[in-house]
Amino acid sequence: AMSQVMNNVPILLGVPVAVLGVLSTVSPPVADFVAKMFKMTRAVTHMVLSSEGKVKSDLKKMKDPALLVPLGLDKLEKREIVFMRHGESAWNEVFNKGKMPAKLFAIPFRLARALFRELMCALSSNSLFLDSPLSPEGLAQAKELAVYLANTSKTGDTPAEQKYLRILRSQDPSVYATSNLRRAIETIGIGLWGTIQQKKVQVAVLSDLQEISPNVDTMTLSEPSKLPPLPDLPAQLSSPSLELTTCFQTKDNLGQKALFESATQRLLRFAAWSFDSEEVKGGSTAVVAAGHSLWFQTFFKAFLGRETEHVAKKKKIVNAGCVGFTLYRGKLPGDAEYTYYVDHASITPVYLGFAK
Repeated sequence: AMSQVMNNVPILLGVPVAVLGVLSTVSPPVADFVAKMFKMTRAVTHMVLSSEGKVKSDLKKMKDPALLVPLGLDKLEKREIVFMRHGESAWNEVFNKGKMPAKLFAIPFRLARALFRELMCALSSNSLFLDSPLSPEGLAQAKELAVYLANTSKTGDTPAEQKYLRILRSQDPSVYATSNLRRAIETIGIGLWGTIQQKKVQVAVLSDLQEISPNVDTMTLSEPSKLPPLPDLPAQLSSPSLELTTCFQTKDNLGQKALFESATQRLLRFAAWSFDSEEVKGGSTAVVAAGHSLWFQTFFKAFLGRETEHVAKKKKIVNAGCVGFTLYRGKLPGDAEYTYYVDHASITPVYLGFAK
């Protein structure tokens, strides 16, 4: 009897898959459901097998960036960069919001509500968990950033703050970039919409800015060289008929992050992009990058001096917060590859800054 059951397993599994395959060719909702199931399977596989958790050991293998300092910072290439963290995501709203112990009691109720919402969008390309979008509070945070930047009386209290605010407003030549995850795209789109609209800026979507974590919310819904589904963003920008491809260029979005690649490679590629990309070589001297807390924190751990104690290594940038700094690069004697160094004295909270 057992052998007969086992012989029927391929049929029991194969028939539903075959039916879904046929239906997906004639029904867009079924096609979205099938595609989402594949992406969810890929996300769970990534959670189990990914090397994302090995970042600490990978960082130890990198040379101390402070070895560049004796060469003379004035002799090195430099780039001004502003990191912009995304607003609160739907994932953050479920699992991270609030403080212990109250958070523990709230999570089951939040999770039940989120699972119901996920079920409601089963037959669409949308998802609450995969590539988690901004929550209502996250949308409000992005809009508050936009209001702050639109207020030109906010010029900064120090020369450094003034410099990075000019970069955020594109008053100084700057390039805008974002992670390929929806919450980062939504945050920079809303937060910098005034400048994007007025100056016809195109934001570069970079897969190398994708968050460092095995969690499913860090898996992008975008295909290579495409945007992820962002059905609500045009309305959030008060431009319902807006074609998002006029605001975002995706040639450097390679899609899903690799399963076994070290996350430090994404850090290094972004650092190189900041100096060598076509966009930067067009005359810009600064980069605004929208992304994620762990990615940013790991970047500072990688490129601040090993002996440097700084809040950027220990604390996350808050939701919708912006922090500016100077990134240097040069080649150590005998090295063919560049080494990158963040000047700790240059790190400047511009808007909200680091968590307390």
